[in-house]
Amino acid sequence: MKVTKLQEERDEAKASAKEQKDLLDRFSLQLKNSGILTQSLADEYTRWSENVVTIGKQITNLIGDVFLSAAALS
Repeated sequence: MKVTKLQEERDEAKASAKEQKDLLDRFSLQLKNSGILTQSLADEYTRWSENVVTIGKQITNLIGDVFLSAAALS
């Protein structure tokens, strides 16, 4: 009786340990994926920031470009 009870407790402990390991593996994968996503978003932020500067320069030059185009056409 006592041996059977101890075996059942051991089996339950093994099952619980497996569940905990599976949960840890899942969380580790989620943490890795969130790190990749964070890095990708940081790269996009850099790219968008550079685009904002470029578009700002283009807007500044737009008046002069339109003036030169109009002068060339007339």
